[in-house]
Amino acid sequence: MLYMVGPLIFIPLWAYHMCDWWLLFGVIVSYVGSSSAGQYSSGIFLFWCYCIGFWIHNGFNIHHHTTFYFLCAGTAYMTWHLADTIRMDCARRSLIDSSELYYSAVRQNKIMTFQLDSFNNLVWTAADISAVMDRSLLQLKPHVMLLVLSNIVIKAFTY
Repeated sequence: MLYMVGPLIFIPLWAYHMCDWWLLFGVIVSYVGSSSAGQYSSGIFLFWCYCIGFWIHNGFNIHHHTTFYFLCAGTAYMTWHLADTIRMDCARRSLIDSSELYYSAVRQNKIMTFQLDSFNNLVWTAADISAVMDRSLLQLKPHVMLLVLSNIVIKAFTY
């Protein structure tokens, strides 16, 4: 909710404080940043690469519009990942706390369980592979900040 409502409150207040109405484009940029996080795209990484080039060419200054827009997009990206991780953690906790809910979700094919080997890698069987071919697999991840920062570093090395 913060990544949806926050830009509508904080960015206009900051634009009013700075007497620079061009900063209102930060609302759109922050929504694009959270949309980029929701689609698991590399848009934020490409914008980060553009900003680094911009900062190398023009020098880093917090009063540049590009820097402000990057901060808007980055904050929206991080808060979306934080909200998604909290949502998944609440779902995990409710499944762990309630055995009725867990078995009901397994019966209805809303969740699937997989075996792990000694290195915590998935052990796939033929039934598991055929079951997930039609569905997207979303793994429950435990730590948001480590996840987001490691995704940014991994994306940097994939290009």
